[in-house]
Amino acid sequence: DMAVGLIIDDDRVNIGFEMPNYTVPEDGRFVEVCAVVLDGGLERTVNITLQTLPGSATDGEDYDAVSVELVFNATVLRSCAEIPITDDPLVEPPETFNVTIITDDPPIIIDPPTSIVTIVDNDIAIFQFTELNYSAIEADGFLCEAIELVSGVLTFPISVTVVTNPSLSPAAATPDVDYDPDPFPGVLIFPEGSGPGTILRDNVTIVDDDIVEETEDFDLSASITNPSDPARFVDTRDMAVGLIMDDDRVTIGFEMPNYTVPEDGGFVEVCAVVLDGGLERTVNITLETLPGSATDGEDYDAVSVELVFNATVSRSCAEIPITDDPLVEPPETFNVTITGDPPVIIDPPTSIVTIVDNDVVLVRFEFPDYTFFEDEGSGFVTVVKEGVTTTDFQVQVTGGPSSQSDVVISADGINEILTFGAGADAPNRSDIVFNITDDDIALEAVERYIALLEVLPGSLRVQVGDPSETSVAILDDDIVTVSLEESEISVNESERMFSTCVVKDRDTVIPLQVEIRDEPLTATRGVDYQGLNGLMVTLSQSDNRSCFTVRIIDDMIALEEDEQFQLLLQDPMADGLLIGRDVTTVTIIDDDVVTTTLEQEQFRVLEDVGQVEVCVSKDLETATGFNVTVQTQARTALENIDFAGGDFSVSFPEEADVSTCVRIDIIDDSIFEDVEDFAVVLMPPPGTASVQVGRIEMATILIDDLLPEVPSVNDTIVGDPLLTVPIYVPGLQSVGLDSASLCYEIHGEDDQYFNLVSDCCTSVNAHYVSINDYLNVVDEVAIRVVDDIGQCRNIRIDLEGCSASIDGMTISSPYRAFGVTVRPYQGRVRISTPNCDSDITLVMWTICQNNTIIDPFTYVPFRAQMIKFVIARGINLNESSHGLIGQFWNIPIMVSEFNGVLKEESEYELSSRFTITVDHPDAAARVFTGFLQPLTWEFKRSPCFYVGDQQGGPIYEVEEPNDSVIEGSYEDYQVGGPFETEFTFNRFEEGRCLDLSTP
Repeated sequence: DMAVGLIIDDDRVNIGFEMPNYTVPEDGRFVEVCAVVLDGGLERTVNITLQTLPGSATDGEDYDAVSVELVFNATVLRSCAEIPITDDPLVEPPETFNVTIITDDPPIIIDPPTSIVTIVDNDIAIFQFTELNYSAIEADGFLCEAIELVSGVLTFPISVTVVTNPSLSPAAATPDVDYDPDPFPGVLIFPEGSGPGTILRDNVTIVDDDIVEETEDFDLSASITNPSDPARFVDTRDMAVGLIMDDDRVTIGFEMPNYTVPEDGGFVEVCAVVLDGGLERTVNITLETLPGSATDGEDYDAVSVELVFNATVSRSCAEIPITDDPLVEPPETFNVTITGDPPVIIDPPTSIVTIVDNDVVLVRFEFPDYTFFEDEGSGFVTVVKEGVTTTDFQVQVTGGPSSQSDVVISADGINEILTFGAGADAPNRSDIVFNITDDDIALEAVERYIALLEVLPGSLRVQVGDPSETSVAILDDDIVTVSLEESEISVNESERMFSTCVVKDRDTVIPLQVEIRDEPLTATRGVDYQGLNGLMVTLSQSDNRSCFTVRIIDDMIALEEDEQFQLLLQDPMADGLLIGRDVTTVTIIDDDVVTTTLEQEQFRVLEDVGQVEVCVSKDLETATGFNVTVQTQARTALENIDFAGGDFSVSFPEEADVSTCVRIDIIDDSIFEDVEDFAVVLMPPPGTASVQVGRIEMATILIDDLLPEVPSVNDTIVGDPLLTVPIYVPGLQSVGLDSASLCYEIHGEDDQYFNLVSDCCTSVNAHYVSINDYLNVVDEVAIRVVDDIGQCRNIRIDLEGCSASIDGMTISSPYRAFGVTVRPYQGRVRISTPNCDSDITLVMWTICQNNTIIDPFTYVPFRAQMIKFVIARGINLNESSHGLIGQFWNIPIMVSEFNGVLKEESEYELSSRFTITVDHPDAAARVFTGFLQPLTWEFKRSPCFYVGDQQGGPIYEVEEPNDSVIEGSYEDYQVGGPFETEFTFNRFEEGRCLDLSTP
């Protein structure tokens, strides 16, 4: 009836470590580890096992292993066990081991089953600097310091860092100057196993300079590189001091090896200086005197002083008193020495002081300069002495004559020795006399030389005083007179120059230069003579006559009155010079001769014409008009039967190169007669040699009842401007001519300019204008010329009113300046230019005419105005001149008979025909055909070779066209304006102009 009911318990209890981790110091002896009931309850006893397992800590070395039973019941819910800990001497990092709990009782759940125990080492490594101070010699180059492990054995490496720091002491070394602030290696690593007494060393680099310095210091400090390492330094032994011991030397010596001081100088300053090395600290040396021939206490006071040197004081001096006694003594000496301890090297250690006696006798010149006149004959200098000597002494005085080039030596040289006696009664002065030569040469500069005074050897304590030299001056009192040599001069105008002279009455030591000016009277400067204001004439030293040339301008104007001007000698107002004759009157005698001539040797006239015109021409311009007489003389023609005879007066105006004609009546009878003739004779005016008769003095007048028809040749054929060039070649005589001209036409273009003459200093342009479809004429001539002073002048002649202008200014009266002359007349203008040579002029005419021209197509006459251009005298055109006219001047032009064939039905088949060859130096030879006719222009009647040119329409036709009369084509001569000088054959040198402006 009883049974037992069993209740099977299925509850669980959770037991685990009280703490997941335990930490114990190595010297704690044990660690208590506990397990606790964490969850559930107990009514019965349960057991668990606690045991240790090794980790980084080692069983038996770091702890003792355990394995124990822990009991839990209803009242015991916490149970613990002690694990012994071993305390060793090693410096170790923290070490661990594990503790576990286990059970085989099912109701017990173990969680957490493990706990970690960490053993913290109680040992520490202790370090220190081995020394409080470390020192090194500067020359060693480094300082070595050391760190010592004082206690502890290392089980792992520990690093120590060493650094330098500037010292705060007065003797602090300067980083980077005295030492390298970064030690090497700087970090010291103590390896595992290091124990007490282990020492590691570090170096600091020292800079070795050559400066003497105090011992300098810097701070050293050390620290554990890794602050977490179990290490430290001994208190205050983590600091040390680095000392740099200077081993440099400085050399100090005397500034001078010897000193000299006058006895009355009061003291002598003797100095010592740093000769080698530098200083950063103070050093002292001792300066002392030692007697020599000079005596301490009598000649000087002995001294012994300290001289101080430092970084700012490299020179230190001491004053040694000198005694000024009344004794006359030779030089005396004493020594000065310096001594000093290291680091000072003394070199040189000794200097010698010489005391020079100040008691002397002085000699000197009495005056610093002496002056004499040349005519005095002699001069002197005086030497004086100051003081008394006990023995005689000598001085020497020397001085040579002047070396000046502008004087003649007149004084003797001085070279004398003077003796001065001893004692108070001896003379104190002595004179030296020398001769002076009085020459006759003027204008000498002051002759000056220096005399010097010297004391001869053996004269003790005799010195030269002031003045020690004297100046000797000799004045020239000669006077030179300068004059114009002549009071009056007469010169013919044609001579073109004359010479006259300036004279002086004596030689001069230097060249003499005087100025000559001119003063016009009745003559005009620049017109009648070339001015010479400012002409300097030089007379050399020995040449007492110097001549100069005055140019007379031959204006080629006859019948002038005599003209005068004066030459004036200017007074240069110089000392020693007088002006004598200062005026020369110059008279210019006009010897120009105007030549008149009958224009033809033969005149032919039909009896029924009723008159014959006989023309007389003259070549030069004259100052006044004049008359000549044409006188008839009967031959086969009888006076008052065949002609009205008599004396016919021909009046000439002033202008040059003009013709004047007289008409002689021819009596037309009803009788048919053979050719009759009478003569006309040209008679000059009585009482003057300035008008002469030229080449043709007598001409024959032929009266013909039936004169054969002569081709009608006028100055134009179809009206184009006729160009003429006189040719004078020996070949003319072979064809029976003494002179002739070359005549040709250029058609030109309407309103265009073409160059007629282009030479170095003269350019002539013509302006063409059209008056109908086939006729061009010239209505303007423009001349650009360089005058005698280099100015470019622009001269313009206009058909309207036949007006003339120069540089844009219209002129109505004669203009003349610097070689250029422009003289307007009624209906014509004469222009004269120098063309680079003031001695020869280029004479040109422009003639304004209103001509009757026959229309070549309709044969109807009409009137046309035109300008005709003539070169009356072109002798100074260059051979290389060019232009439509200029290319024919002054070059070989040969004339020979033409043997070719004329074209059929040539109108001029009966005329004389010739071959003309032009050999220009700058171009190929040109050959063309010309027809000789007795007429050029109606105002200048002479034979002319008429030549044609296809460029303007042929005048006469031959089998071969005359297309080579001019070089090139007429378009090659076209210019851009009235004064434009650029074209194909330009010869004008524009660079000669000073002023290139063109109005």
